Amino acid sequence: MESDSARVSEMFSVESWIKRNHEEVYDSYKSAIDAYTQGHSGSCIESCRTCTVSLFSKYKGTENFAKWLRGIYNTSGDSITATVTDLDKALKADLKKEELADFFNENREGKLTKTKVIYMIYSMMSDYGTHRNEGIVELPAIEDALFCLRLTDTILFWVYSKNK
Repeated sequence: MESDSARVSEMFSVESWIKRNHEEVYDSYKSAIDAYTQGHSGSCIESCRTCTVSLFSKYKGTENFAKWLRGIYNTSGDSITATVTDLDKALKADLKKEELADFFNENREGKLTKTKVIYMIYSMMSDYGTHRNEGIVELPAIEDALFCLRLTDTILFWVYSKNK
């Protein structure tokens, strides 16, 4: 961004777009911000997860089997070079924890990287938000909530820029 005013303008553009086109996504996003400002880390992260799932559900297609993950696949452009079978394999067989680290060092083209990274962000938000009291209890800090909120902002900006 060239300046703070450009950044604020872009933020308002994205927020207006969500509010205008995807009211339930906006509701989750606003809930995430409200929870963060009130110091409720887990609730913030939970709302970020809901916002992400709700957003990609809008782009999943019309097939009965299509889920929100299909929305990531369609939005990312992975659907141009990969099949739905490739998507299923990537999420069930190829998705490994070390791949997130690999992503930041090298863009492994042709492996549904963007789709898998967003799925990994969703998984983290599930562990620290929605499912934080199941199994191994996660205690998200306010910094974790801000991290998830900023990841959500980034995902929203990305989808907005692809759909302008």
